[in-house]
Amino acid sequence: MTLAMTSIVPASMADLNSVSRWLTNAEACRVWAGPRISFPLQTAQLAAEMMFCPDNAYCLQRNGELAGFGQLIKINEDCYHLARIITNPEYRGQGVGRELCSQLITLAWQRGGSQLSLNVYRSNARAVALYQRLGFIAQADQSDSDMVYMLLENEDTNMADTGKINYLEMPARDLAKTKAFFNTVFGWEFIDYGPEYMAIANAGLDGGFFKSDKVATTSNGSVLVVLYSHQLEITLDKVTAAGGLIIQDIFAFPGGRRFHFTDPNGNEYAVWSEVAE
Repeated sequence: MTLAMTSIVPASMADLNSVSRWLTNAEACRVWAGPRISFPLQTAQLAAEMMFCPDNAYCLQRNGELAGFGQLIKINEDCYHLARIITNPEYRGQGVGRELCSQLITLAWQRGGSQLSLNVYRSNARAVALYQRLGFIAQADQSDSDMVYMLLENEDTNMADTGKINYLEMPARDLAKTKAFFNTVFGWEFIDYGPEYMAIANAGLDGGFFKSDKVATTSNGSVLVVLYSHQLEITLDKVTAAGGLIIQDIFAFPGGRRFHFTDPNGNEYAVWSEVAE
């Protein structure tokens, strides 16, 4: 199976120059960026008019190719604003817009945001429908006949969730090897946020790896991350085949069986399963 290499990275001026070539007329530019952006587009002027900087502009890359662009602008400590979402014409119809928005939403929540806003033209029906599917709600009192103002609330900030563990971060000396190992053994997926951090998806609990020379093991006092497997022996074989090191073979404990291993970085994990019948 080919691993889909998708990542979100800070945009560069070269990326912005590429984006400007996707917009071939003034109306397309207006729908994308609003009436305050000058057309024809000149990269330096566009950057100034949209207050472009690496902290608020991001690219979605697929296999190293620029597939989409958008801005995530901090309004205050609690609120971020989603703006100027656009898909490379060569990737339209492939879910890039939804993927880009989903990753920017995740980034806003990871930065501590509790609310995300956006403006969209009513005439842009496909965009309105996409944002509704993502959970944005139109705010009638702040909208007009041309523009819809929409909000998305971060449900994870509800008081009912206070105190619950919902995210784990682990060190990794080599992010590429880490990604390959956990995708091969456990089917995890990853979202890159620049060269020194990647978030984990499809792992049961949200988390991420940060680039570091530190190693997390029980011997140095680290928390032990325990994974589940329905077929313990098969998982052990997959760990070994992918380059992991078994540091404690399968043993019984009250309620089940488990083994311990280290990943290519030297971090320690355990995998458990129910008692074999």
